[in-house]
Amino acid sequence: MEKIKSLGIIVEDFIKEVTLEELAQVALEHNYKTIWYVKTKKGEILGTLLFRTDSKILDDGTYLVRHLIVAVYYVSVSGYQRFLFYDHARETTEYTDYDDDRHHYNTTYSLSVLRYPHPFTEVILPYVLKNMEENT
Repeated sequence: MEKIKSLGIIVEDFIKEVTLEELAQVALEHNYKTIWYVKTKKGEILGTLLFRTDSKILDDGTYLVRHLIVAVYYVSVSGYQRFLFYDHARETTEYTDYDDDRHHYNTTYSLSVLRYPHPFTEVILPYVLKNMEENT
């Protein structure tokens, strides 16, 4: 019988507040189609994170897994919207609930905004809140 052992989720210390445009650029650079919305007692944020999963099989057959979050980017927002549109050619960024014809150019990128609980967002939230406090 195979044994699976998780080393958990490890968060490195690169956490940065950015603009909506920068958040969209980071997500698109890594071919992400979604970003995360998180509401806390201290505010609301959109964010994305860069992560890597490493694994190996030990001599005893144990499958070892480690999730490493290497960078977190976030921006403070007011309320939940379903989309973030970014148009590099027109230098526009729009956080909105509506996906209408004005967003259908060849240079427009659409990111869906998710707001369900995810293990990675739950783990990084205390680090982001600490970063927000230190930078105010």
